Amino acid sequence: MLPEDDALALGGAGLSPLADQYLLPLVRESDLIILAGYDPIEMRSGWRDPGMMARRVIEFCAVPNTHYMHQADLSFVGHVGEGLKTLRKEASANLVWKNGEPEKVRRDLKSIFSGT
Repeated sequence: MLPEDDALALGGAGLSPLADQYLLPLVRESDLIILAGYDPIEMRSGWRDPGMMARRVIEFCAVPNTHYMHQADLSFVGHVGEGLKTLRKEASANLVWKNGEPEKVRRDLKSIFSGT
């Protein structure tokens, strides 16, 4: 989980087709998607297979993926939080999205959903 004010957090867009117009293009440009406890059962079809949208997908899940709505390049089954902690060990932050696209999408989403 990311804090809502994290530079990489886009907020909880939920199941909004309006938000999809902003979020899906950004997801498609991603070079990595990390699925942390992601359960696609309530997602619309455009979100069910993130592997079709990114170059690489890594999945952390509590139980093996038997729903087959998405597939990951790497799948780690176990405690999701501990898996993410392990992934972060000795990792250093690097600048990402140099074009500022996530910030623009975050502003756009705030504007369309707040009515401002």
